[in-house]
Amino acid sequence: MDRRLKLDEELREVLQNVLGYVNLYFQPPASVKMKYDCIRYSEETMNVTSADSMKYLVRKRYEVIVITRDPDSALPKAVLDRFEYCSPGRKYTADNLYHYPFTIYY
Repeated sequence: MDRRLKLDEELREVLQNVLGYVNLYFQPPASVKMKYDCIRYSEETMNVTSADSMKYLVRKRYEVIVITRDPDSALPKAVLDRFEYCSPGRKYTADNLYHYPFTIYY
C-alpha cells in the first residue's frame, strides 16, 4: 500500500476516534470549502538518511494542520500521540479558527 494512503487511513482513524466523524483533506485546492473541525495535510519533501554513501532510509515529510473551532480540542494531542515522528509547530488563529501545525515523517 502507498505510504500516503496509509497515513490517510491513520488520520481518518484519529478523526473518527476523537470527533466521531471524518473531515480530512489532502492538498485541497482553494475552491474546496472545508468543513470544520478537520485535518488538512500535504506532502512537502523527502528526508533521506545516508550510510556508507548510500541511501539508507527515505521518508516523506508531510505538513499536517489540525483546524478546530475549540481551543481546548483533544484532536491536536491525539495526532501528536498517534505518530512517532511527529513534531508540533507554532499554534495560530485565523478567521476565528485554531490551527495546530505538525510535521510528520511517514
